[in-house]
Amino acid sequence: MAKDPAFLFYSKDFYEGTRMMLPEERACYVDLLIYQHQNGKIPNDLSRVVMYCSGVSSETVNRVLNQKFNQTVDGWFNQRLAKEQENRGERQPKKVASATLAGLISSSKIGKREKTTIKNAFKIDDFIYDNNLIIKDLELIKSNIKDWFKNMVNHLVNNKAIVNANAIVNKDVEDKGGVGEKEKVPIYGTKEIETPTLDETIAHFKFLGVPTKDIKPIAEKFFLHYESTGWKLPNNSFITNWKARAQVWLNENRNRTKNETGKQHTASIKKGPPEPSPSGKFWDE
Repeated sequence: MAKDPAFLFYSKDFYEGTRMMLPEERACYVDLLIYQHQNGKIPNDLSRVVMYCSGVSSETVNRVLNQKFNQTVDGWFNQRLAKEQENRGERQPKKVASATLAGLISSSKIGKREKTTIKNAFKIDDFIYDNNLIIKDLELIKSNIKDWFKNMVNHLVNNKAIVNANAIVNKDVEDKGGVGEKEKVPIYGTKEIETPTLDETIAHFKFLGVPTKDIKPIAEKFFLHYESTGWKLPNNSFITNWKARAQVWLNENRNRTKNETGKQHTASIKKGPPEPSPSGKFWDE
């Protein structure tokens, strides 16, 4: 990864912290901060540091080092600058990830609904952390987001194509009419079926009495699952009442939880106490 070309400079803090310094000391201080930013710790060898701070005496360099820097076995460093560099390094991947997704969405030709689905599905921490460690390779972050975005778009477009094909078939049947015509199937994206937004889904799961800490993850799982299927059931029929389906879906998962709990209890008689279920398992679709 390329070296960060800048660091934050707080003019008020610098002014207050250098008011009692001589001009040559202040100039030397700036030179040393630049050295640390570009090269890391400042060498303990004073003769080398004097060469970097041209135009000042070794006594001036020594005074500045002792006033504004901490010495270690590896060299001198300014604690404030080190902290600012660390903070900037943690913020930069997040900014790059957000900007990358925003650029992909704005340049794509997908519809507003698909863009909203992608935004809701995007979890930024999945792209900037690896085993709880910040990823500093910005190009890797960009590449991973582009691959994820491409897969999401293909997935949504393919589902939409299937839905549109069904809609065309339904329209042909409706136009032909006559004896023995097939039963009309609601058309996705029209007033004949009602599909919710993610916010509406979250509000409804709250109304259904889902525990507060579980409302958002459960609602998101329900929404993203049926959004990906075009709001259709396994038998390929459309969901005409999503609120009723949400209740059924919630009940099915609660029953599954009871069954799994019962099996664990039976096993515990022979094998001891069951292992605790991982978070979210009770609500798997």
